[in-house]
Amino acid sequence: MATGMDIHDSQYLDNHAWTSTNHEVVLRQMPEDCADEVDDSMHLAGLSDLPNEMVMAILDDIKPEDLLSIAQLGRCLNEEFKEFCALLHILDCQSLKCSQYVQWFDQLILLPPTFSPPPITTLHSIQLPGLSSRLLDWLIVSMNASPIHSVVIELLSEEMLKHLHLPMLRNMTCIDHDLCLVPLGIFMTRHHNMERLSMVGHTTFTDDHILLQAILQPMQSLTYLSANLNVLSAFFSCRGCFPALAEVGVHGPLTGMSGWFYIPHTNLHIDYIRDIFQLLGAVLGLISTIKTVTSLKLPFLSHFEGNAWNMCIFGKDDIEADTMVPLPQASQQPESLLTNIHTLTLFSAEGHPVRRDTSFDVARAVGYFPLVQCLVLQDELFLSDMGWTGNKDALLDKLTTACSSLQVVKLGEVEHRVRVVETGDGPAEQTEAKEV
Repeated sequence: MATGMDIHDSQYLDNHAWTSTNHEVVLRQMPEDCADEVDDSMHLAGLSDLPNEMVMAILDDIKPEDLLSIAQLGRCLNEEFKEFCALLHILDCQSLKCSQYVQWFDQLILLPPTFSPPPITTLHSIQLPGLSSRLLDWLIVSMNASPIHSVVIELLSEEMLKHLHLPMLRNMTCIDHDLCLVPLGIFMTRHHNMERLSMVGHTTFTDDHILLQAILQPMQSLTYLSANLNVLSAFFSCRGCFPALAEVGVHGPLTGMSGWFYIPHTNLHIDYIRDIFQLLGAVLGLISTIKTVTSLKLPFLSHFEGNAWNMCIFGKDDIEADTMVPLPQASQQPESLLTNIHTLTLFSAEGHPVRRDTSFDVARAVGYFPLVQCLVLQDELFLSDMGWTGNKDALLDKLTTACSSLQVVKLGEVEHRVRVVETGDGPAEQTEAKEV
């Protein structure tokens, strides 16, 4: 049984409408005209009457001013939650999604040090917060006792990695992480059957690459790896450890970040861009040595100094700001080494207000990849922001002119075929671009 929970605009806990056999919870908001007449404590008291499976969902919507009222229900909630956990043990629960607000949970339900319900043994997938709590200890025991295939962790820590033993793990996604590379390398070696690994966070790992190289063993089944530049650089320095890798994703934003990183028209900003470009070039060069990788995803459509990237010189240890000259005078671009990349996806970095480099010549950037056959622009608003709305044909012409191997261009959800057919009897024949 898959357990899913959803809350929409919950303000008054007694106004719950229904709970389905899948335990989906909808708590509707009271009308504004009667909101002032409602006694919050009375509505909070109704929490003790809710079905057990609704308790976890409700915790996401408790406000600080409600804590005094709900504290009176602490003993009842503890018993309810213990029964709920015991119930999960006997049910065929295959999927579990936990609240990310562990601090609320610890204040509302005071689990005793001896809290240790029977572990769930039927889980196939789980999403958990990763923050330390007695509940997390029980969840880790349940994960180790279950045939877990897929894990999503909000905050990955070294301590958690030490205690997880998931022999059937195939997919792992980490929303954020705060650990060093060596513990991660040990975990990966222990779970060498993983097929997909995504490290979404932007934490900079501090371990020396040499330490990771001594730990990490070949990941024979890993076909997809996505992470930031620092992590990818460390992983790919371990030569021969990714023999089956087929797709690589680079997380963004790369340049133009908010905060002190983005101070335009200053030496600090130029130095930052230079360092990022050097690291990006190094990662692309490392990817070119893994010939099984045929698909690459890059966050070039937002928060990226694309025009500067097109004009950057490579092949020197130190790139000064005044050496960013047009490419005909530059050394070899790192993209030119990627003869193994056939599918290129350009996307926008999520979680930040969109900022575009409108001078960025996307066609020119794509043209540096020598054998790309399929280009995906994964951003519905990109054409509008870049001034290409209603002028897609001109963009397609620029792309196909810049990259002679290009056959398919996907703009959002629409696929355009720019087919280049080579025949043995004559020159290549190019068909017109068309939507599919």
